[in-house]
Amino acid sequence: HAFVEENHTCAYLDLSGNSFNAECASEISNALSLSRSLSYLSLAANGIGDVGASRVADMIAKNGSIEDIDLSSTRIGPVGADAIAKALEGPNVHPLRHVYLDNNPMGAEIGQRLLSLARRVDGEVSASDENAA
Repeated sequence: HAFVEENHTCAYLDLSGNSFNAECASEISNALSLSRSLSYLSLAANGIGDVGASRVADMIAKNGSIEDIDLSSTRIGPVGADAIAKALEGPNVHPLRHVYLDNNPMGAEIGQRLLSLARRVDGEVSASDENAA
């Protein structure tokens, strides 16, 4: 937590596969909310679920530098995916180039919404067929 808050030059942060839960995602998101150097964040293969995704969405809404975020295989369902979509729709959000949401049980409807958001900002949302589960 202190490393992230005090490091003003970290541009790439890969925290994938660390068995993080929603509480960890919340702590990380709080620390990164005001970062102006971070352009890539991966929380892939962590069990952050809908609650963690909601905290990440809060961070997306506040952070002005993130361009790529990987949330693949993080157990994000429709509620967490909806929070991310709302964050991406926000008026002050820096457009993301890539949002990876593969292997999450969020459902096809929210997946389509995220894809349409990506098209509006020339971004890319990666989602596999498992999202329709």
